[in-house]
Amino acid sequence: MKVKNSALVDLILSYQEKERLYILLDILINLSEQERRALFKKVFSALPIRERKKLSTLLTGLTISNARWSRINNWMEKTLTNNFSLTPYRVAMIGMNYFRMNRKMKPFMIALARKVKARVRYRLNGSNTKADTSK
Repeated sequence: MKVKNSALVDLILSYQEKERLYILLDILINLSEQERRALFKKVFSALPIRERKKLSTLLTGLTISNARWSRINNWMEKTLTNNFSLTPYRVAMIGMNYFRMNRKMKPFMIALARKVKARVRYRLNGSNTKADTSK
């Protein structure tokens, strides 16, 4: 599995360093769960406590946030499938209360609800495409 270049990696690392990094990442991905666990144990034990906390917070944020947004996305989809007459604003506000989210997330939640409603609309009306009506 090849890891994609990012702009930050391009700015910081030279070509040789990037190649070594990608080789290490490929090796890490192919390790068994026990080997990965042992490797992370060594890495965390070698770091100072402050760095351990930073790395732990970063890794947790990268993994949990995707799961949470996926859960919110699935909830919105189910809600709009059951009651398509709800507006995206209403779904966003219900979702913010249901998931106990900060009010600063309101614009993002409204945008997400619009995307989800468009996806549900497409799915519900998907059988009414030109290809199907020509039969």
